Amino acid sequence: VTVLCGMPGAAPIPGADVRMAFDRHRPSSVGGIVQAVGSAQPDWVVVEYCPFGFGRWGWNPWLVLTARALKKRWPEIGLAVTAHEPCAWPINWKLRTMNIWQRPQLRLLGSAADVLFFVVGRWVETFGPWFAGKRLHHLPVGSNIPRVAISRTEARTRLGVGPETALLCVFGQGHHSQLWDYARLAAERVPYE
Repeated sequence: VTVLCGMPGAAPIPGADVRMAFDRHRPSSVGGIVQAVGSAQPDWVVVEYCPFGFGRWGWNPWLVLTARALKKRWPEIGLAVTAHEPCAWPINWKLRTMNIWQRPQLRLLGSAADVLFFVVGRWVETFGPWFAGKRLHHLPVGSNIPRVAISRTEARTRLGVGPETALLCVFGQGHHSQLWDYARLAAERVPYE
């Protein structure tokens, strides 16, 4: 198994060769996947797809071009797309705007694939009509947050934080869109006792 990733220093995976094939901060660099696949000649390429992992605001037209180039050059290599987050859910104007390119991007990427997996069962029904004739499957994915079996007291001790200090856990990848300043401001305004 070879894992092609878009960031340096990716954690090693036992039994897998983990290589950086593109730079997620330079969307056009995903074309490096073609060269990596050419040298590895795998039976299958599985694209772990979340639009935000391939470009700012989920914009990466080069990803679709790369998928099409793979299928054109090596039609015998299977191409699967696992949609972890197919597109931004249009709950406000900003996310609706992102859908202008994210929805067509998903549709075009999926049209190049042989098989599509969706991590949420309902998405198979929601997006199924887009991919007539394609194999679509629900592929449940467990949490990537490990369970830490320690008490709150022990956690505070390890962090060097006393009981008088409020702790806030924020889930995210440190992306600029997370609005960390607002999270901090909100936390500072909550009365703590």
